[in-house]
Amino acid sequence: MSKQRILIVDDNPMIAKMVGTWLERTGVYETRRECRPLLAVSAARRFKPDLVLLDVDMPGMDGSAVAEAIRHDRLLEDTRIVFLTALVAKHEAERGSCGGAKFIPKPISPAQLIDHVAHALAEPHEAACR
Repeated sequence: MSKQRILIVDDNPMIAKMVGTWLERTGVYETRRECRPLLAVSAARRFKPDLVLLDVDMPGMDGSAVAEAIRHDRLLEDTRIVFLTALVAKHEAERGSCGGAKFIPKPISPAQLIDHVAHALAEPHEAACR
């Protein structure tokens, strides 16, 4: 069985590494990290992720601009996107999305993150975080 691929885009290398480690320890996910938002689309093109976990507040190119670039790339337009951010409260994340993308609030526990990722990947693609 092949592992599902998760690209983590966060300008904080420690957070990106921690999130990747949590996901990889499940044995279900393969992760890559990109800490330079301007290189996120090219990283996604190379890695071909099933899901992109995307920070919002990043220098040079914020998460919404990265998400927009991914959605407009023919090779990536169907890639699921979930924002992993401290800029949204838990109650906002539970009921909202931005442009169809779901939000996971930081801080988050490993179990909560794994649950959110599994749920996002299990949703029918047209209803998922795109």
